[in-house]
Parts: sequence; structure tokens; C-alpha cells
Amino acid sequence: NLFGYNEELNEAELGVTIGDKAYWRKGIAYTGCKAVIDYAFNTLKYNRLYIETGATNIPAQRLFQKLGFVHSKDSIEENGFKWVIMDATNTQ
Repeated sequence: NLFGYNEELNEAELGVTIGDKAYWRKGIAYTGCKAVIDYAFNTLKYNRLYIETGATNIPAQRLFQKLGFVHSKDSIEENGFKWVIMDATNTQ
């Protein structure tokens, strides 16, 4: 899903959840995110998409790296929990 749209910066946060572990590692998150990213950049003309994920959530970080996201900030700590920020920008 896309949320937290910032009209001034023309950017939004992207999130994905596959709740049933039986569907993990089947390419569903990649396919779904790819469609949303393409729509956000090509149809909505967003400048940037970003994600925040737990620093220990290596599978999510790998997924978004595969989708072209890069680490944009070092881990940030909030209430004792470390987050990683990754982003992708519209190159078209």
C-alpha cells in the first residue's frame, strides 16, 4: 500500500504485508510491490517512494533492494526499536 503522501515533496511511503507464512518467498510481495511502484512512478508521477523497516528485517531489506531501493539513512532508533530507511526515486 501507499500512505503518508506528501504533496509538497510528491512522495509517499510504501508498505507490504503478507500475513500468511504459507505465501512467503513465493514472489507475491515482489510482484505486488513492483506493480504499485510502477503505478506510483508512471501514472501518479511521484518523485520518491520510501520504506521504513526494522533493522533486523533482512528479508524485507532484500526485497526492496531487489526492487531498486537503496539505504537512504542509517538506522534510526525510536522507542528502543531500530529502523532502516530505504528509498527509490523516479528516474523518468
